Amino acid sequence: MTTPHSIPLAILVLLLLASAAPAAESLSVLLQKGIFAEETEGNLETAIKIYEDIVKDGDANRSLVAQAQYRLAMCRLKQGKEDEAVTAFRKLIVQFYDAADLVAKSRDRLVELGQPAGATVVRRVWSGPDAAGDKISADGRHLAFVDWNTGNIAVRDLVVGQTRRVTEHGVFRRNLSQYAESCAISRDGTRIAYSWFGTNRCYGLHAMSLEDPAPSRLLITMPTNGWVSAEDWSPDGKSIAVFVSEKQGTQWHGGISLVSVADGTLRKVAPTGERTSMLRFSPDGRYLAYSVARNPNFRRGHATNDIWLVDVESGSVKLAVEHLAQEQLIGWAPRGSEILFLSERRGTKDVWSIQVDTSDSKPAPRLLKANVGDLQCIGLTRDGGFFYLTQSNDARDIYVASVDLNSGKLLSTPKEAPGRINGPKTPISLSPDGRKLAFFLGATGIFAIQNIETGTVLEIAKAADITFVGSGTPRPVWSPDSHRLVVRAYTKGFSEEDRRHGLFLLDATTGASSVVSMDPQFWGMDFKDGLLRFFLQTPESGQARVRWVSLDISTRETHEQDVGTFPNANWPHRFLFSSDDKQLFYLQIVTSAEGMTSHVAVRRDRVTGQEIELFRSNDKLGFLGRPNAEGPIVIGVFEAPDPGHLRAALAIKGIEVTENSAKERFSVELPQDAFVVQMEGSHCKSHVLLGTYLRGAEPKTEIWTLSRKDGSLKKTEITLEGLVNVLGCDTEGRQLAYQTFDRRQRLSEVWVMENFLPPIAATK
Repeated sequence: MTTPHSIPLAILVLLLLASAAPAAESLSVLLQKGIFAEETEGNLETAIKIYEDIVKDGDANRSLVAQAQYRLAMCRLKQGKEDEAVTAFRKLIVQFYDAADLVAKSRDRLVELGQPAGATVVRRVWSGPDAAGDKISADGRHLAFVDWNTGNIAVRDLVVGQTRRVTEHGVFRRNLSQYAESCAISRDGTRIAYSWFGTNRCYGLHAMSLEDPAPSRLLITMPTNGWVSAEDWSPDGKSIAVFVSEKQGTQWHGGISLVSVADGTLRKVAPTGERTSMLRFSPDGRYLAYSVARNPNFRRGHATNDIWLVDVESGSVKLAVEHLAQEQLIGWAPRGSEILFLSERRGTKDVWSIQVDTSDSKPAPRLLKANVGDLQCIGLTRDGGFFYLTQSNDARDIYVASVDLNSGKLLSTPKEAPGRINGPKTPISLSPDGRKLAFFLGATGIFAIQNIETGTVLEIAKAADITFVGSGTPRPVWSPDSHRLVVRAYTKGFSEEDRRHGLFLLDATTGASSVVSMDPQFWGMDFKDGLLRFFLQTPESGQARVRWVSLDISTRETHEQDVGTFPNANWPHRFLFSSDDKQLFYLQIVTSAEGMTSHVAVRRDRVTGQEIELFRSNDKLGFLGRPNAEGPIVIGVFEAPDPGHLRAALAIKGIEVTENSAKERFSVELPQDAFVVQMEGSHCKSHVLLGTYLRGAEPKTEIWTLSRKDGSLKKTEITLEGLVNVLGCDTEGRQLAYQTFDRRQRLSEVWVMENFLPPIAATK
């Protein structure tokens, strides 16, 4: 028997090399063979075969595969096969996004071919409670931000997925003695500048290398009443654009300045007013663009920003983008002289661009991308990638599940409702038949209707000239047949005078809309036999006039009836209809002559106008579910101030109403520490749904049923994962739709939108 020890060493080595020859030939050597065949021999077919073999190797080095993919595309181009070349370039852009130089070259080639750079690609690059972003490097690899847990500057490498601190002395959480407040990365990605509040109680501007561990350099120090913010590096890397401000008396006075990286010299460029933000250099370094709040005192969420330009050398300023809508600077397009910005001028948040013109002319902006959702700008890369951050204060998800409320059992595993738009989906409303779910998608202005059985989603971005109102508004109200629903919306306009709130009727199948009422003060919407019923409240010199309105959906005939005039301090704040349409119920806050406040539930006879006090309490009241002919009206007594949200329930009362009196049918007392969720979206005829929270490492919600007839309270076998703050049920108690939230989880995600910029030029 021959053993390896009996074979001469030289022969053994040769045998091993021969057996391993195919594997031993590295991909880098194979790539060089392809390049030799392509460029030296001019043998494109051989080169293509080699490049295709490299690309097929899924475990290969990504950098080498990306080079082979680019070479493959170029070979197809040399062969005159433009369609195949375009396909290969687009594949590289999508699959090898981290090969920034090759991606940029591929996009340039597509532009030369007169092709758009492909479909817009939106990628999530970082997600988690610590995900953050203030500035992105020009190559899209490094994300810099202030870590507000410590007050330090941190940098995230998006290719390898690692985060590191570049400062170490922040103590923000402990005593606010030292912390960073802003940062900016140089164009070449090798340096970072940041503002720092130090132990001397002064702000300073620092600069340091991201590659060299040497300590930072202090460029400037502000006086004790001063402030500085690092915004952007000049394209040549010689200066840093900053906002500076000093407090004089009670007023802050500031402006735009440039700080020399070499010696820390500060040169003032132009003064600015209050609330300036997002200072960005043009690609040629000639201009700086920035945002200014038109009215800093305008209520939060509707501030009106304009975008200005300043000439770096002369200091002359020019208004670039002016509109009554909210505008937010994104940055400069990588090529050409265009500014990109977010605008809500169409009622949704969209990406626009405008050509910079230093003359007196005002070029029209172009819409680039509609309905991008509620986001915070991070910046643009040199190849046009738009990085942004989405956040919500708590994690929210919508689920649907089959149940049997009579037996109290969960019949199917809850499934998450789809939604392609980032951000919380709220508020939700389940149709009476349990087959459709309506909800708003974050703050996008998009209203969606999902067919639970098929999973299809109908997105209604706009209807006519209206924009849908999302979070914080009443839930949509369904017709009993589940074919239509009413939502609150507002007409286009960006001031309180321009915006007109109203009710709009939507077809749940087609999304077609029509106006119901343009009076903004409506309450208590409900459907009954083709009639839409609601209340209008009109202020009248210290009082509120309340009217009951009935609208025939088919004929559009309207009938109004006065409910009464109430002092503003005592106005009704919640209305319900009885199932027979003969009685109205409302809640009222009543203040006595001695200043004592009571909460009262009242029944009003629609025909006679006679009113009966149902229940009075020093605690807050809330109707639980809708009045039902089979049982008494159910009232919840709560100790928290807002009966529409999470609160501690004290008791539940069932009040039976006769023609001239009201008496308590049942009363269920609850422990004072029991948190109960009022499930307002339920259509269930036989039960009122309640939820109690089981707090802990993995919070859960237990579902309880309260019989409308006798007030019996039963704990079901239905326990839902997470804390439930909205729950809907169909009329038969067979389908649940609910929304969970967890305030322990801060949903934070960094995204990049690629390939949405149009070609600058197209040449064949």
